[in-house]
Formats: sequence, structure tokens, C-alpha cells
Amino acid sequence: MFTGRKAIILILAGSVLWGRSEVSLCGYHPWRALEEQDLSAKARRRAAFLARFQPGKLARGAAQDIGSIAIMEDSNGVVSRRNPFNLSGRKLRFQPIDSMAKGYRYILADASQIEVSPQAAPLPDLGDDDSSSLALPFPFRFFGATFQKLFVNSDGNLTFVEADNGSTSRSVGRMLGGPPRIAPLFSDLDPSKRPGSVTVFAETNKVVFTWKEVPIYTSTGIGPSQTFNVALFSDGAIEMSWSDTSGVAAVVGISPGGAQANPNIVTFKDGAEQAFDAAVVERFGDTEELDLQVAALRFYQTHEDAYDYLVFYNTAGVGAGSGILAFANPVRDVVQGNGAFAVGDQGALYGSGDKLKAVLNMGPLSQYPVNPQDPVPLRFGTGDTSLTVLGHEAGHLFLAYSSVRNPANAAARPMLGRDFFHWNFFFNSEASLLEGNRIADAGEGASPRFSTVATVEGYSALDQYLMALRPPVEVAPTFFVENTSIPLIGTNPRVGVQFNGSRRDVKVEEIIGVEGRLIPDQSISQRKFRFAFVLVIREGSAASATAVDQLETLRKQFEVAFAGYTGERAQAVTSLSNNLHLSFEPYAGLPMGGQFNGFVELNSAAAADTEVRLRSESGLVRIPEIVTIRAGAKRAEFTVTGMADGVDQITATVADPAFRDSLAKVQVLGNLEKLSLKVVTGDGQNGAAGMELAEPIVVQLLDEKGAPYGGRPIRVSAAGNESYVTLTNEKGRTSVRWTPGPGPEEKLTLALEEVPTTRVTVTAKLK
Repeated sequence: MFTGRKAIILILAGSVLWGRSEVSLCGYHPWRALEEQDLSAKARRRAAFLARFQPGKLARGAAQDIGSIAIMEDSNGVVSRRNPFNLSGRKLRFQPIDSMAKGYRYILADASQIEVSPQAAPLPDLGDDDSSSLALPFPFRFFGATFQKLFVNSDGNLTFVEADNGSTSRSVGRMLGGPPRIAPLFSDLDPSKRPGSVTVFAETNKVVFTWKEVPIYTSTGIGPSQTFNVALFSDGAIEMSWSDTSGVAAVVGISPGGAQANPNIVTFKDGAEQAFDAAVVERFGDTEELDLQVAALRFYQTHEDAYDYLVFYNTAGVGAGSGILAFANPVRDVVQGNGAFAVGDQGALYGSGDKLKAVLNMGPLSQYPVNPQDPVPLRFGTGDTSLTVLGHEAGHLFLAYSSVRNPANAAARPMLGRDFFHWNFFFNSEASLLEGNRIADAGEGASPRFSTVATVEGYSALDQYLMALRPPVEVAPTFFVENTSIPLIGTNPRVGVQFNGSRRDVKVEEIIGVEGRLIPDQSISQRKFRFAFVLVIREGSAASATAVDQLETLRKQFEVAFAGYTGERAQAVTSLSNNLHLSFEPYAGLPMGGQFNGFVELNSAAAADTEVRLRSESGLVRIPEIVTIRAGAKRAEFTVTGMADGVDQITATVADPAFRDSLAKVQVLGNLEKLSLKVVTGDGQNGAAGMELAEPIVVQLLDEKGAPYGGRPIRVSAAGNESYVTLTNEKGRTSVRWTPGPGPEEKLTLALEEVPTTRVTVTAKLK
């Protein structure tokens, strides 16, 4: 421990198998959408072109497509330097809001030049991707926990509980999902090039960690030097300072780790008055990046909102991120009960009204082999191909977030590996595309007992359950290995690793017990997913025929591969085609004997009468065989009638192959008592008696599978007012405006007219 101004330093000597050559497969994390939104806004402020790309103001033009590959130039913000480091010469102080430092306020001020005290103790053996363990001179409180020691990690950060010296991307996801962390400059730094350049100086009420002229890692020579420090105070305050720091990609901030919810992605230079009780971070980058929001908005200028995934590759040499091959960015919630972090509905930010589920940044096309089935060079040893990498990123819409719990450690997720968003290396994931391995168990008497025998084969049975493609009864038990005889030697899957340990069996029922029932389940879930492939090229250049051919081959082969990965339970459609929209896709509910009005819709007015053929797969609903969208119109309505209890599938097709077909599942329900109402928005508002509340009250009528019920009467009533009836729309929702009476608290009740006991009550607090 520290005594006065001297420190006894315990350096952990540990090796990282595979070293820096282990490139992270993906840079996905659940807060990608927040990060992209923040970086895109910063880039647009700097470039002053936001008005040109507002979703409601997009002027449609001619698509620049080559076959089914959309071509997009990197101009007008599609590629930009979105947030260069701007804290050099500044000092950032995080002040606790209470004695246990459960939250913080931050203040930014000017800083003097950083100097290292002559009494500071150097860490001469701190190497590249290395850590040192240090005892603190006082108990330090951080996000409500108290720590007596920490780890100094060479990559410009301090962690509690455990070291973090990995060679994977220094990302927001790693910052938020890893151990509790204080990061003055979380970047790929290499103090081995200047031994002793990281120092520690302790006083009775303060300890200062300084990185003095520590270079950014380069494979040859010495990279640009960075100078910064971070001071921890006995009252829980944290102070970061930077001088001579520039041209660096880094994450700055504080995080309680463990993938806790509601992180704050901020702009430190703008300051803030509020207190924060969760992570506070900013990500900086001085290299070109693909701006997914701008790129998506550009895509929808010339293409219809008809795709579940937008998949971006580029020939501009723009990487997905430092140490990152690719990443997924979900923009809409799809399934509940699989552990996925809720992102809400951010589709409008990308220009999509209701279809887009995720945007994939696959990075430069040049990092993938011409033959999609050949190994990806940057993933040597994992078995990954261009197809499996794409399957991995597409899978992040659903995976991998679920785990049984450890009774001794509520925060642990033993089935999960890197940052809690991929399967653990020691989990028998049945060679899932989302990492883990297929692990052979030789039995209790064998040594080594376990060995990894296969990788990246597809979506496992458990994966398919979590994707709502397979019922739980079809998921066999699996296992993971605890207390292994070797350390977690990497996150990437690999064949031929042998080890001992304790086997822990896992049944799908345990996952359901932790995460809850899957909504929607496999009986009504979406099974056909549309992918749009986009190639980003340099402004003023022509798309390379070689590149287009390579991406076209990948596109076609992915349709076959995706079907195989899902055990033929789902389909990927990758052609660019006109949209035919079925109003209640992907699923809806209907009472037996009841009706609702559906419609088919084109994206633009039909040039001539267009016949749409409707087909019921099992006859549980009655629909017309043909509806006609008249010339000059976009929509044709029809009636759907429930005939018998069960799930039916409705398909809508147009003879013209330029149009995609559309399909939806319909749950016909005989017992309406199984329905429930839930409040979507508007509950608990503050207001004044006699004045309409600022937000509408929105409720949704659903069954236990999550299917919405449209066309159902909802009675709205409040004390002292006459009740009235409103109908739910095709999404099972109804929206009402409410003017409360005299308070101090008023209540509004909404009930299903056919089953009055199915009801919800919302309240308003009045002045």
C-alpha cells in the first residue's frame, strides 16, 4: 500500500495469447445507436449540412444501382472526421454528488502544462497491452462502491475489480461493458517504447497517474506522443488533464462497467449542469468514418423503405473502427425476452418510417476475400469467412445477450464473453456465429477433459430460439465450463484449445426464467428479412467492376448461407426491388369471428391498375383472393375475418417481379380474455386542471405472444366525464388526448369494450 509519498507497486506479469494480431470480429455494443447519433450530430454541426438530410425533406432522385448493389459516393458527410480530439490544454473534473459518489457532475476548465513530480514512482515494466495492480492510500468511492486497489492499464485507463489489458478495440462498448473504469484517454498506447513514461504520485488525499509522452502504438517506429494524467481524491473526486494530446482515437470518461443501463454519451467541451448517475463518456476520432445516419438518409433518397437491414461496404479504405472488422447498429427493437438491450424506435433518424431494423458497417471490401467462402485474413484461425462475418453482424439484432446467473455474483453473466455481447469462449455455443465454440467433453476422468472442436457454423438451436425461430422444446441442453485450467485467452473462437474445469449444464428453461418469455414467439415471428447491399465509393470515382462483382457474389451466396445458418427457418432476400407493403406485417392478432380492415400499399402511385394476389396459408382467416390498386392510387383496402383459432400466414404478391412480396402472420384468438392493454406513453404526466396534457395517452392491445389487435373498441373514461369509444389501429394502438379535471391527481381508464376487465389506468399530477 501507499505510505506517504512512496508506493509499493505489484505488477501483474501476464501474457495475452495471440497478442495484437487478434483483431476483434466486431465493434458492436448495445449503445451503438446512441454513439452513432452523437457522432453524427457532431459531424453535422461541424459541416453545416443537416438541413439537406432531414428525413421529411428528402427529394427522391434516380438510384445509382448496378444490378442489386446500391452505389453511393462518400460525399456530403457520408464519410467524415466526426469528432477530432478537442480536450488538449483542458482539465475535466468529476465531482461526486454525495458521500458515496453514486453520481457525478463535471466541470471543464483550462489546464496548465502537465509536469511529472520528481517523487513520482515510474512503472518501468509496464509494457504494451499491460496492467499493474496498485493499492490505494485511501478507500476510494466510485459509483456507490468502495475500492482499496485498482489496475493501471497501459492503454490510458484505470480499472477496478480486474485488469483490462486486451488488444481488442478501445471502444465505447468495452468502456461500458467491461470492469468499472476511469479513462482519461482509452486508446491504443504503447508505453514499452518509452519505459517509465507512466508514473504514479501519491499524497495523503490524492494519487496522480500520469502518461508522459506515451506514444500511440505502431507496428514500426514510434507513434505520436500523448501526455495526460488523472488524479483521484480521497473525497471521490476525479480530475483529468491533457496537454500535447492530439490526432488520437480515444474514449474519455467514467463508467461503472458491467453493461449497466442508461449511459450518457456527452460533449465535454459544451459543459453540463445536471448530475449523472450512470456512465459519462465521449468518443473521439481523428480518422475518416462512415456516418451511418447520413449514409442511410442518402440511401432513402433514392430507394424505398423496404429493407430490414442496410449493409454498407466501401472501397474508400474507411475502416469500421480501430481494431474492428465490422459492427452492427440496431435501430429498432424486434424481440423481447432474449436479453437484448432496448433501443426503442430510432428508425426516423435513419430515414425509415417503419421497416429498418439494423444498419451494418462492414468496413472496406478489400479486407474480405474475393471468394466469400475463403477465410477472412484478419480472422485467421477462427474459421470466419465473408459470409460468417456478415451472419455474425446480422445476428446482433437478436444475439448474444442471454445468460444464466451466478447466485454468488448477480452481475456475472457466465455464458457471455467480450463485454457481455458475445458468447463466452468457454461456452458450448454449438459453434455459433456469435462466438463461443463447439466444445467436446471427454468425461470426468479425462485430462484434459474439454477441447474446442468447431467454430462459426451457424446459428445454434439456442440462437434460433432467441431469434424467435424455434420453440424452446426443440432446444437441447448445453453447457459452459467454469474454473478453467487456462485463462480466458481471447474472445475469438478457435479449434484445438484443450482445458480442464467444472461443467455447468444449461437448459433453455433457465434462460426463460431469467429473461422472461419470448415476445413474439416462433409461431408468429418474422421469418423473411430483406437486406440492401450498399457500396460506398470515393466522390467522383466510378465503382470498380471487380468490387461490384465481388459484392454481387457475396450477396447471392448470403441468401443460401443465411437459410443454412437458420436451419431453413428464415430467409434473407438481398435484391433491390419495389416495395409492396402489407399493413399488418410482420404479425397481427384477430378475434375468432371478428374483423379488421387491412390494406396493401405501394411506395408511389400506380401507373396502371395493379392486381395484388392474397393467399391464406391455412384458411384460418378469410380474405379476398385479389385486390386492385387503381391507377393513380397507392393503396387498396380489404377485410380480414378470423375463422378458426390458430396462426395463419398471409402472403401478398404482384405478378411484376420488380415488386417484392409481403407476408404477415395472423393469430386468430378464440378467448379475448387472453388480451392485455399496456401503456406505451403518456402516464404520470404533470399538468394543470382544465388544460390538455402535453403528451397524448397511447395504449396498445396485445396478446401473450405480442401480436397487436387492430380494430378493437377501447372505452375511455374519467371521473366526472362522459366516456367514449375509440378503435385501435393496425398496430393495436390507440391515442387519446386528455384534459384532466380538478386534482391533485386525476385518473383515466381505458378498457377493452368486449372484455371490460382488460383495462389500464393512467394518472396525471396536477398543480
